[in-house]
Amino acid sequence: AALGFHGEASSVDWDYHCAGNGAMARIEMDVQLVRSPFVLKREVFIESGSLTIRVRETIVNQSDDALHAMWGHHPAFATKLLTGGRFETRAHIFESHAPDISATARVAAGTVHSWPLVTGKDGRQIDLSYLPEDGQRLSEMGYLSDFEEGRFVLSNDSLGLAAELCWDTKMFPHLWYWLEWEGSSEYPWYGRSRVAAF
Repeated sequence: AALGFHGEASSVDWDYHCAGNGAMARIEMDVQLVRSPFVLKREVFIESGSLTIRVRETIVNQSDDALHAMWGHHPAFATKLLTGGRFETRAHIFESHAPDISATARVAAGTVHSWPLVTGKDGRQIDLSYLPEDGQRLSEMGYLSDFEEGRFVLSNDSLGLAAELCWDTKMFPHLWYWLEWEGSSEYPWYGRSRVAAF
């Protein structure tokens, strides 16, 4: 069955329930997929006085067959935080997506590099930990692996802002690196999106 862009779970309605007390808020969400025999459950915890958001998830296969599933997270960040910012993580390998997602990609499709310095299509070195400035139009997609720890920090010193994400590398051994800087002229962005997700 065709799953569509970003899969079925991103396009169906989830049930939710808010709970908690004065010290902790909890949102419980669940959904029964139609095209796949999975039930997904997610809990989001926000503690009073803390800047940390915790997420706990489960996926249950309700069929008798062993099935594959792609399970990941897609925290996306907007341009104002990103422009001129820095993305730092302790990975060792960057592999660019194949095939090319856009003619504006700077790194050749399906090539493997040491992180964060990669060789661009034009032979020049690119430090992928530095995010694009205003006025650039590009799309970049790849996958980071071989982590010393499951952690990244996205920071913008000029705004005094930073976001940190931590995860279990045994559960999630790869990290998606995606920049959409008005560089994709076709579906679904049509050159109108400035966002990044890791």
